[in-house]
Amino acid sequence: MDHVCGNYYLESHLRIPILSHKDDDFFLDNALQLAKQFGYAIEQPPKPDKYVKDHDIIRFGDTQLEVISIHGHTPGSIALYNAEDKFVITGDALFLESIGRTDLPLGNYDQLMNSILKRLFTLPDNTVVWPGHGPDTTIGDEKKYNPFFS
Repeated sequence: MDHVCGNYYLESHLRIPILSHKDDDFFLDNALQLAKQFGYAIEQPPKPDKYVKDHDIIRFGDTQLEVISIHGHTPGSIALYNAEDKFVITGDALFLESIGRTDLPLGNYDQLMNSILKRLFTLPDNTVVWPGHGPDTTIGDEKKYNPFFS
């Protein structure tokens, strides 16, 4: 629910296109009900303007981000990787010495672990990780210090 609660505002007030992975439609379709379960009232998030998939490139200004599928936290979890500036936005998949939750609807622990190992830990060690919550880290530090992988 926290992944989509601002989508209505972004689209209606700022005219920012909404991008999403098709496998996360469940959360859009059920956003109001899921928000209510957590005590929140939100506007119905709009459908995405475009679906993204693994290896797609998102361009804006002089920046380009590669979509990396890292399913597990949700079925459509993605990361956004910028090789030139050496950073990856991991959302709720990888955190400083932790990983994302998999106990919520459609979460899958084994899939998340596999995604991190095979998709994120193959990035250069000096890649800065910007998670969805909390402080940043690097791929190299997570390989060394994240207790889920030691």
